[in-house]
Amino acid sequence: MLAGVRSQLYRLLDEFAAAPPGPGSDAAPAVDIEAGPDQVVITAEVPGLARDALDVRVVGSTITIVGRPRGAEVEGESLLRAERPRASFERSFALPWALDPEKVQARLERGVLTVTVSRAGAGVS
Repeated sequence: MLAGVRSQLYRLLDEFAAAPPGPGSDAAPAVDIEAGPDQVVITAEVPGLARDALDVRVVGSTITIVGRPRGAEVEGESLLRAERPRASFERSFALPWALDPEKVQARLERGVLTVTVSRAGAGVS
């Protein structure tokens, strides 16, 4: 009996993990953060977003990425299924160092946003 319950639980968890995000779900992108002695590099998966739909802000030691996806409405057509995220998102990352808001570079290539920010005072002797 316990094996049957365990099997059902595992099947339910597998179905939940495989389900596409529904309306109103958290559509925040997956992010990697790498820190070097002089800079921080954040890489975020933002497929389908254009440059003008993204905003990057640096304040103190916090980096914030904001995304505002455009709807997929086409005049005269109905959306039959929506699995791609359409909700706006905002992710903030507080880091243990001050950052230089004047030295921010952002590159969007093939649905991957790469943000490079210099650490404040880095390279100053």
